[in-house]
Amino acid sequence: MPGPLKPEAQFERDLAYYAPLKNCKYIKIPDPKGINKDNRNTHKEKKRPFDGILYTSINSWSVECKVDYNTLEPHQAINQQVINEINNSFLVLRWMKSRKAKAYQVIRTGKKIYEGDILDMLDFLKGLE
Repeated sequence: MPGPLKPEAQFERDLAYYAPLKNCKYIKIPDPKGINKDNRNTHKEKKRPFDGILYTSINSWSVECKVDYNTLEPHQAINQQVINEINNSFLVLRWMKSRKAKAYQVIRTGKKIYEGDILDMLDFLKGLE
């Protein structure tokens, strides 16, 4: 029997679970190493660009999920910069698990623009342009 999920995987699972309650959809981008483990030596893509895409009624967001104070990997920071130069749609969603009350944050271009619970965060993202 598998053990408990890693915190970022749990965060993504929660996001996918709660998104439809707010008329949104979160789609996780599969990890290329996991889907191509039989022929890793021939598979050229080594890292996914970000964790997933969050669809709302007015926007689609490139999302990187982080827990506590984890930072972007170098390739994620590059993707954030490139995507934001095109249409400013890369967001870091952060679960502050270390706090007594679960707090979720939305970070855009390095600035925290929202903090609260997960359902209110989804409401906030539905109105964000």
